[in-house]
Amino acid sequence: MKALVVIEVSAGVLSSDGLGIVSRLAELGGEVEAVVFAAGDEPELEPAAMAGAAKVSLCTHAAILDVPVETRAEVIAALAAEMRFDAVLLVQSATSVAIAGRLAATLDGGVIWDITDLTLRDGALWSTRLIHGDTTMVQAEWLGGPGIGLVRPGAFEPQERSAVPNLVRIDPIPWIAGRKTLCRLVRAGAPAQDLAKADVIVAGGRGLGTAENLELVRDLAEALGGAAGVSLPLVDMGWAPRSMQVGQTGAVVKPRLYIACGISGQYQHRMGMERSGTIVAINTDRAAPIMAFSDLAVVADASSILPQLTALVRARRG
Repeated sequence: MKALVVIEVSAGVLSSDGLGIVSRLAELGGEVEAVVFAAGDEPELEPAAMAGAAKVSLCTHAAILDVPVETRAEVIAALAAEMRFDAVLLVQSATSVAIAGRLAATLDGGVIWDITDLTLRDGALWSTRLIHGDTTMVQAEWLGGPGIGLVRPGAFEPQERSAVPNLVRIDPIPWIAGRKTLCRLVRAGAPAQDLAKADVIVAGGRGLGTAENLELVRDLAEALGGAAGVSLPLVDMGWAPRSMQVGQTGAVVKPRLYIACGISGQYQHRMGMERSGTIVAINTDRAAPIMAFSDLAVVADASSILPQLTALVRARRG
């Protein structure tokens, strides 16, 4: 089995989720290569080799992330066709979904999304995904052209091996030439604390009522020495940057304590925080989905109770 993993770069660092996919495939005994796209300074590529990539293709250009995603899809498709990969794996996100669709059309391959595990059967790669609110496990094999897989963030942890990267540079000019910049990627500043590493997270949702009430979430998070997060609707409404989002398409977290304020607990959000140690839900709707899987459910208006909780925590901590 020969696979290509697309590894994203953030602030010059390779995505741990992408490195985790490389490690899982290497663990299965597959021949794994990686491709990295970067617009700024060249990222450190040794982690990809240490995770298990036999070769790393680096595609750098100032505009590579500004032109339409079709450009990256065409570079990946060219690699897949030339090297005859059996599978192309990406970490699931809004961008990778668009790339996967383009790859499927170009390579005549099938797409399997929301993957939580990968296994090998008789030399063929199989995927595992959960459906129906994670109540049913489905295992599927790709048929036809190279399989294209979208892996859930946080599905695999990178494992370090001793290796030196075999680097190949790709000139993207043939794909970029003549393409107009439809949008420009603007990177927000890093959050005060990395959500994935936070021991305590206080997250706010649409139930907060106003963007100003998000400050109440931040106040409690600060009092507890934790990080503040949000659900997807708050990002969509422009109340918070995507770097604060917890969920399937945001950060996948597992803190010791997770306090959800005004969050209904729909599937997309649950996938990002259900592995938390203790889950506390504050919601006016006692029938909200999150109330069923939380350890402590408080039926109350989050905007009213948060200032009281913050005051109590600060008083206790002196």
